[in-house]
Amino acid sequence: MLPTKPAGHKPVLTYRQTLGKALPLSLAVALLVMVLLFLINLLRPPMVLDIGTDDHLDRLYLNVGDGGFYEPEIQHSTSLETGNRDLTYRWSGQVAYLNLPWPLDSVPLKLTLRLSAPRPDRPPDQTGVTLSVIGQIEYDQYDFGSQNITGYYDGREYILTLPLHIRPTLEYLRLRFEASNAYTPSSGDTRSLSTIFFQAKIEPDYNNFGVEGWLSTLWEPGLLAIICLSCWGIARLLGMPKKWALLLETTAGTILLAGLFIAPLALKPYLSAWGFILPIGWLLLWLAGLFSKRAPKLPAPFVYAATLYILIPLAQFAFLRLHLYSLNPSSLTSGVFTGALLFSAGMYNSHNLRPEDNSPDGLTVFERWFSRAMLAAAFISFLYNQIYTFQVDPFRGVEFRSHYVTLLNSQNGRNLYDLDRLLSQPSVAPRLPPFYAALFWPLTQLFGTDQQIALQLWRVINLLLLVPTLLFLLRLFGQNSGKIHFRAPVLFLALSFSPVTDTIGFGQVNTIALLSLLLALQKLNEKRDVKAGLYLAIPSGLLLFPAALSFYFVLTKRWRGLVSLGVGFLGVGLLGLIAMGWDNFILYFRAVGIILTRPDMDISNQSIFGALARLSIPEITLSYRGDYPFWALFMGYVCSFGLIAFTIRRLWQIRHEVDKPSTARLLPGILILTGLIVPPIALMNNEMLALPALALLLQVLSNAKTPRWQLLVFGVCFGLLGYGSTYDFFPGEAVGLARLGASYRLAALLTLWGLYLWLIRCSNQNKNRY
Repeated sequence: MLPTKPAGHKPVLTYRQTLGKALPLSLAVALLVMVLLFLINLLRPPMVLDIGTDDHLDRLYLNVGDGGFYEPEIQHSTSLETGNRDLTYRWSGQVAYLNLPWPLDSVPLKLTLRLSAPRPDRPPDQTGVTLSVIGQIEYDQYDFGSQNITGYYDGREYILTLPLHIRPTLEYLRLRFEASNAYTPSSGDTRSLSTIFFQAKIEPDYNNFGVEGWLSTLWEPGLLAIICLSCWGIARLLGMPKKWALLLETTAGTILLAGLFIAPLALKPYLSAWGFILPIGWLLLWLAGLFSKRAPKLPAPFVYAATLYILIPLAQFAFLRLHLYSLNPSSLTSGVFTGALLFSAGMYNSHNLRPEDNSPDGLTVFERWFSRAMLAAAFISFLYNQIYTFQVDPFRGVEFRSHYVTLLNSQNGRNLYDLDRLLSQPSVAPRLPPFYAALFWPLTQLFGTDQQIALQLWRVINLLLLVPTLLFLLRLFGQNSGKIHFRAPVLFLALSFSPVTDTIGFGQVNTIALLSLLLALQKLNEKRDVKAGLYLAIPSGLLLFPAALSFYFVLTKRWRGLVSLGVGFLGVGLLGLIAMGWDNFILYFRAVGIILTRPDMDISNQSIFGALARLSIPEITLSYRGDYPFWALFMGYVCSFGLIAFTIRRLWQIRHEVDKPSTARLLPGILILTGLIVPPIALMNNEMLALPALALLLQVLSNAKTPRWQLLVFGVCFGLLGYGSTYDFFPGEAVGLARLGASYRLAALLTLWGLYLWLIRCSNQNKNRY
């Protein structure tokens, strides 16, 4: 007998059965976040920037240095208006800028500035300077008139009424303050001082809102809703269950709401950029999934990497680092890859209207034209980058010239290594082994002091060496496996990998090191360990960190290769000793001591040490000459040795499984990545040697059962490592949260390292799961 429902029972309706039919829960969460931020913005007190108090915020909103705003100062005030407290401030030069990000300036604003312009020859109640204010955003320009600034000790308030800017933009509203005069305090202080800026108070100007003003208040909450919804969408595309995706969306919304409530001035400059990047990333991830299903004979990692590649220049554009209005390597790369992506999307749609037409190589129409389009984009970008390098010479062969000049000096009786320069200019001072400089010895004999001709010839030599390098890369990783074609994808990885171009522009030896590394890997595959060790000794003698591959010989108990590597390494050192002399050889070890205690803090150093040090200073600049923080040095060694120990321990646990092909082929990749991550100095261009590790992953992840999250990790990390020159994202400087973003290539290397460990774990368990 079937159970009967009690009399008067009413079924409980769930959200999905009621509102969920019209308003999905993910969209409801996004709208809730939007409403909450709208209420927070409506009820919050004015946002106050106490100039000089927080150096990070100052550098986000002010142009500090170069005559804009000078270093912060402090004075004590006891007036009724400011209270009994210390006031921080900055002097401005004759011209200074204050930058307000969109959508903060999308609504009419009232900007209240506390200013003072004291002059030694005038009483404080007289005008010290007349300050003209002009605002500009995109092509719109506003004249806010002039203000007569008096010289009172604690300043006076001056109000600017800023109009709304309802049109979405990634640009800042730049307020230009131009003073009628400036003065120099003394012969010992040569600054050109005009006005003291104490405080900037920002609040909505509700008196001038109107209909458009109230509509503009929805932009910022709308951007936050888009960010949250994009997090949900990306999570769902990666196969995350609905409940977990909703939890991720809710967590992201909660964190961002809390951040915008507690520290709005710190987060608002990044809101529009991420509101632009994340939905595009969602769209590109969806397209990559469609393209991958339509192209089963192409490696899925290649499809994802090629489709997601354009996301990186779009991120550069979102953070105002990409100049689209002039022809340059970044703009051309963005253009050709966008064209290739649109062409591929068109081919995908048109192919739905006709049956598949197999080509002689077994590829379908879409597979053939997708690979051709992406390979053509990579080749055009690579070719233009080489032409640009030789014609414009943006790199100026800095590293080549540095070693070339010191080599000339050493031939005239001076030391090869300048320890004082290594302390003051670590990013340009020679610091590589004597064998490195010995490679340039024939050029010094041919061209003497003519550095430019020697540099151009060295670049030509490196370009010619790229031909056998690509051939060996294709021989190792470009062979078809079953029905999957690897030749075009591997060539795409190499041609679209920017460290290849950069290393030629800087005049480095990474091409020689990569060629030797590929030869060593080939001999390892052939089990010719003696030759493998000798070939590996060349990049190890040039750059040291490729010696991490020596642990491969230990794991596989191929001791002849380890002995061969040791003998080859000694031979390389002996060549450097013969070429450079005993004094320079000993001096090199003293230079190593300096490097180990004072790593480079420049953005180009993508090591753990560089990342920690950049977080310890308010602004990263090319000209920074401060002391390296001890805590960053200590934590750098803790993290590096910890990472080495963890890697060795994990690989040692599977030493009995290294005979399995699925495990053995992963070992060289993770050891190469470990060698790139742990040194105190790991230059961006040295990541050229990560190409074999990326090509190995291309093969491993081409399994039809590979989870989408692994393909996404590979595609994004390849884009971060492969796109852009050294200073494309951060042209020598970074402030605020950008100091964390400045280590983006280290983050990519660490993520790939983690992916390798995961794959080794899965191969050991004979399964690959989410």
